[in-house]
Amino acid sequence: MQGQLDGVLGLDVRRGSTGDTKANWTSFLRSQGRASEAVAVYEDVLPSLRDVLGEDHPNTLTVQQNLGVALVDEGRCTEARALLEATLAGYERTAGPDHPTTLAVGADLALAYDRLGLAEPAEELLRRSLSGTSARLGRLHPETDSRRKDYLVFLHGQPGRAADCLRLAEESVEAQRAHGGDRPGLLRSLANLATLQNELGRPDEAEACLLEALAGTRELFGAEHLETLLTESALVAIYCDQQRFAAAEEVAHRTVEVAARTLPADSVDLARFRGRYGIVLRHLGDDAAALEQFRPAHVVFERVFGPGHRWTRVLGAHRAELGDEL
Repeated sequence: MQGQLDGVLGLDVRRGSTGDTKANWTSFLRSQGRASEAVAVYEDVLPSLRDVLGEDHPNTLTVQQNLGVALVDEGRCTEARALLEATLAGYERTAGPDHPTTLAVGADLALAYDRLGLAEPAEELLRRSLSGTSARLGRLHPETDSRRKDYLVFLHGQPGRAADCLRLAEESVEAQRAHGGDRPGLLRSLANLATLQNELGRPDEAEACLLEALAGTRELFGAEHLETLLTESALVAIYCDQQRFAAAEEVAHRTVEVAARTLPADSVDLARFRGRYGIVLRHLGDDAAALEQFRPAHVVFERVFGPGHRWTRVLGAHRAELGDEL
């Protein structure tokens, strides 16, 4: 989140008028974990837009926003913060503080704040983004649901907020079903809901919800698509909580094997899959194999999120317990 939710939920690249081909290409690059290449494309375009159209032109602000989000993906959160703060100020001047796009930029900035350990301003931005979008567009509108998911991603990383997360996840499923939902969005919402149900001690509901989501992702995307792998990883967590480690190992092994072939070596999703697989292997008594998963996963989380992130600490603790030199 942040655990599983971090991977299931994400930020969509918003397109400006820099050309459909280039916009589609940068969206593709980010979806494949190639944030540095997306950053290069945006950095190439942005100076010309500023010179020709001006700092506050909608096209300039859109590309600037996309660059900020890509910088967050790349782990360059201090740079992203400055860029997104400037973008937010630009939209507040030109579109107003309550415009949906302004509120969406606020949610993007909140992600940068969160990565920098600034939880209070991050939550304030996310709360304002969700309430403002809901007031303007309605509680079940797809854009409101996007802001709800942004808030959910953040809250899942905060201690003692599981009940708030569950409420948001239930509202997200309701919103998806109310609009006939795009099916991928509904499947992600079901997976998120299952993860939270399991954390709150409702494993039977969680398993049923997640199996529905997994069947849908396999049918819609295929067995090796990232959405399928993310849903499988959530199922591994549920099986672990149910002490069904043999079943968890079977799913986790396949997930890591596929992810290692299809994702970049420094992918956060791959790191999370490895970490979860390592935990399963420790429960099964195979410490040597577990350590092979913990090492690369720990390196990625520490580089991207820093030493204070929950997963960084968990993976580091496992390595230390196994006598590995950090």
